[in-house]
Amino acid sequence: MKIKLYKFFSFLSSSKFAMIISAVILILAVAGSLIPKVDESTFSSKQVSDIVFALGLDNIYTSVIFISLIVLFALNLILCTLKLIIFDINKLSDISNINFKEHGRVAIKHAEVISFLEVCKFDIKQEGDVITASKNSFGKYTVIIIHTGILIILLGALIGYIFGFKGYINILEGSSDNVAVLSTGEFVPLGFDIKVNRFDVKYYDNTTRPSAFVSDLTITKESSVVDNKSNDNQSFNYILNVNSPLEYEGIYIYQHSYGFYLNKKDAKFLFDVEIDNISKKYEVRYGESFKIKDNLFGKITDFAPALAVSDDGKFSTMSDEMVNPAILLEAYTMEGEPVVRSWLLSKQKASGDFTEDYGFKMTFDKLYGVQYTGLSIKKDPGTAVVYLGFLIISIALILTYLINYTIIFIHLTKDEETGEMIFYKVFKQRRFGRSVPAQMFYKLIDKDEKDI
Repeated sequence: MKIKLYKFFSFLSSSKFAMIISAVILILAVAGSLIPKVDESTFSSKQVSDIVFALGLDNIYTSVIFISLIVLFALNLILCTLKLIIFDINKLSDISNINFKEHGRVAIKHAEVISFLEVCKFDIKQEGDVITASKNSFGKYTVIIIHTGILIILLGALIGYIFGFKGYINILEGSSDNVAVLSTGEFVPLGFDIKVNRFDVKYYDNTTRPSAFVSDLTITKESSVVDNKSNDNQSFNYILNVNSPLEYEGIYIYQHSYGFYLNKKDAKFLFDVEIDNISKKYEVRYGESFKIKDNLFGKITDFAPALAVSDDGKFSTMSDEMVNPAILLEAYTMEGEPVVRSWLLSKQKASGDFTEDYGFKMTFDKLYGVQYTGLSIKKDPGTAVVYLGFLIISIALILTYLINYTIIFIHLTKDEETGEMIFYKVFKQRRFGRSVPAQMFYKLIDKDEKDI
């Protein structure tokens, strides 16, 4: 029973098991990135769907299988690290069990070997007929430090998984919200308000492909009472785009998506009217009359998010997105006599120039309050811990390259024919790496080495 248990833990702490676990984790990670989200309608059998959702395979990264593999990988690292520490202790203390092979027997003077070790500044320790000479001893801890760094990264990921969250929030232009929705449908209060002052999308010329979308936000922290003193609301503005996330109180806000929602009741048309080189800004709703000049009034009676004009002058809508928004202006006199009925395109300023006939120029800016910005909300308190783990691994890798731990075991013997003789065994931190102390030792014994 003890032998089987020993073999089990030996396999659990082996590099072979680590490679198997790493390969399976990598396969699942790739699958999680490539496989789209699934729901119950994806499966023809309810039993299959129940198994998939019970194991959490609809979301690989939070599934029972994936988390279990990460736990096994962490356990493997811990056991492997402990094994390295125990092996290092035994290797230096139990010198009676060192396996001196026949090919490591050389006829050489004891004094010459000691002199070489002292010149090369080895740490020398002698017990009976065995000399233990080590160099760059700190290097033996670099592998342990690398393992520790990986464990710290896993700890940071665990902290983020338990105490963090990732959700989404859609906010209509001109509105505000303070609650994020998780993929599970749960609601998470943010502790501050996010207001979208303005949202704009820019498109590549003559296409419906967006080149950039930007949110003008106002972040407001609610007032609080501390020690019977009321603190005023704290607020600030921030221009959020895809390449410029916002971090506030440990919560990261990313520009994620956008959408279009035409609500005629709350939407406002923003435009300028210029008369005699004097411009005035307007904000009006659908069908709301506004004064342009004396005895001339107007109202907006229609809207198109992407108006296209054909060569023969016909209008058509080419997209549901705000690619080339346009408004239909109807201008009339105080008596109700129609004067102008024309489409004004935001990207074609000349479409609103009525200066020559009616003495005014109208420039359409945008329809305000019909677009919403989709924000990705993320909180991960384990990020700093993960960065620390990566820093530790980076330093340890540099030290591993610069410091090659070498230890030489030498067994002194006497031979009737050759006189003094040694058996030796050399350990190097990097099996195939270059070790200057080891190379120097081999050079020393090469001149006297014999095949015996």
